[in-house]
Amino acid sequence: MERKSIRASFLGLAAVFVAALAGCGGSATSTGTSASSGAAVSEDQLANRLADAVCDNLGPCCQSAGIGFDAETCKQNVIAKLSPEIAEDTGPNVAYDADAAGRCVAAYESGVSSCTPVEQIDESACRAVFMGALPAGGVCTQDAECANAAAGDAYCDMSSGAGSCVKLPGGVAHGKLGDACVSSCDANSCVGISTPERGADPNAQFNCYQEDGLFCDASYTCQPLLDAGAGCASSDDCKAGLYCDAGTCAVSKANGANCQGNQECAGGDCVFSPSTSADGVCGKSMLATADACAGMFF
Repeated sequence: MERKSIRASFLGLAAVFVAALAGCGGSATSTGTSASSGAAVSEDQLANRLADAVCDNLGPCCQSAGIGFDAETCKQNVIAKLSPEIAEDTGPNVAYDADAAGRCVAAYESGVSSCTPVEQIDESACRAVFMGALPAGGVCTQDAECANAAAGDAYCDMSSGAGSCVKLPGGVAHGKLGDACVSSCDANSCVGISTPERGADPNAQFNCYQEDGLFCDASYTCQPLLDAGAGCASSDDCKAGLYCDAGTCAVSKANGANCQGNQECAGGDCVFSPSTSADGVCGKSMLATADACAGMFF
């Protein structure tokens, strides 16, 4: 099961940002300005304002790390990447929230200006910029058209040919041992939101929380977290301090060890350098790395 944020479009704006910064290497400087206080942002200005939020503030982080940076090249690449992404999320069944867009821009200004690693920036407002208007059962062509369930998620079910909106609970009640479940959750997010196509109960009303010592297993029931040496399908199945290594719960790795994902590392961060290695290294995640300042966050 893969970890994903609910309503991952702008839908997944953090991932869009980091991919959008391609080619931001150079020698010019940026003063680290902040042009927004969360004021509403119109849809036609969103790509430009997001480019300003990132690129007007990224330079000092790169400079402090001794890495070159060119703000104008950064902005050009952000706009070129984000513009089609934004256009893709628009449509007659998708509402645009200018106030949420303003808060999204402000969140990235604040995060980048303080050199906060991208994955730690609060992009919750970004997930509310484009919101679906179709109710459960509405005819749809993409997930973005479907209105969220209360504190939950929705998707466009294409399994029968014509798309139909289906609502799923998200931030639902804590399950107990044996309860039918939707997903496994830690303090920050949930894993494997279930859909009817995967054989889960669409009426399940519980999540299994790590803090309660539980995970949502393959039969979609809450089960106790697994000990070291137990068979697992995901790191979310294992107790704290463990991760799923080739199907077995194993002790998390110390800083400096090679890794392929955050859940392998005791400190929680697997830091990648794609230009030099396919593997990451367990350590402290930073916004300003050679790859980040060159636009290669992943």
